[in-house]
Amino acid sequence: MPRLRRGPVEPVTFGSPHFRSVEAGGFLVTDAWFPPGAELPRHIHDRTCVAMPIDGAFNSVMQGRSHWSGPGTIITEPAGEVHANRFGPQGARIAIVQPDARREELLRPCAELLSTINHKAEPAAVLLARRLVAELSSPDVASDLATEALALELLVVSARSCVPDEGATTPRWLTRVRERLHDDVGRPHDLQTLAAEAGVHPAHLTRAFRRRFGRSIGGYLRLVRLEWAARRLTTSNDVLAEVAALAGFADQSHFTRLFRQQFGCTPARYRQRVRDHGA
Repeated sequence: MPRLRRGPVEPVTFGSPHFRSVEAGGFLVTDAWFPPGAELPRHIHDRTCVAMPIDGAFNSVMQGRSHWSGPGTIITEPAGEVHANRFGPQGARIAIVQPDARREELLRPCAELLSTINHKAEPAAVLLARRLVAELSSPDVASDLATEALALELLVVSARSCVPDEGATTPRWLTRVRERLHDDVGRPHDLQTLAAEAGVHPAHLTRAFRRRFGRSIGGYLRLVRLEWAARRLTTSNDVLAEVAALAGFADQSHFTRLFRQQFGCTPARYRQRVRDHGA
């Protein structure tokens, strides 16, 4: 599809009064905050943007289509693609990865992702995005390597999520199971009940879920719960034990251990970091 319309080449931080950017291993990684209701006129970027909202929401208009993105959503704006952006009433904090196209061999598995418009929910990606911006906020001697590794992993997860296997489709019953995990975050789930509601054998459900979404049902639900909890930490004053309970974790210590594994810090430290940086 031709992309011959031109506009100003803007840095990814265009319109953002508060941001930090790091170049690591051929990836320009940006943690950007945009104010409520901000609007960015039509423009292009010289590098593809793979964006993941961490808080708030924003809209991208490309090729006449509107794409609203909130936490847990991947969106790609290919290099040279004319687009405009508008931000929601709460503004948005966005983690953005812009790979250097000259690293062709490294990026070859993600070529389709980076050259096309994509818009899809993927909770695993937002957890990586949060770890990525945490790396930017607290750099040390290993930060460049860690940032490069997380940026590449984010692209891989995004590529797998946004570019399905050739000829692959997701059955409606499997989509309903996935939606149930998102809608009932804190509710106890068991395989037998989920399979019965889907009308399939539990063994078939487990195989199909892992094949389509790249992880077990339990692992996927854990990611969804951690993402929900991370968002709750930054949007409420709930005590940690209450957040853990609402997210479906057995106790606060279990929640803290899993949270640290995913985000590299405790829930309390994560909440403080976000508030310190005005997210």
